[in-house]
Amino acid sequence: MAERRCIKGKKGNLLGFVVGAEPYLTHFHGGNPQAFKTNIPLYLEAFCQYQITPNVALTPGLVWLTAPNQDNSNGSDVIATLRTTFTF
Repeated sequence: MAERRCIKGKKGNLLGFVVGAEPYLTHFHGGNPQAFKTNIPLYLEAFCQYQITPNVALTPGLVWLTAPNQDNSNGSDVIATLRTTFTF
């Protein structure tokens, strides 16, 4: 297995970024079609895993969701995350 080094070169630390588009509707065929906005909802995430001990890692992160419900007039959402991983 490859070593992962990031912050201060400590083995096991990891810095990551995720960018993507959440599923969204572009066309509607059938039923009672209504006009709808087609703003693309983006998903952006950044995280950094800190290896506290050989068996415990702490991973704080931020998730930013743009255009919730496919509508730019809705405010963006920001979610803070904190994950602790125990390895046995």
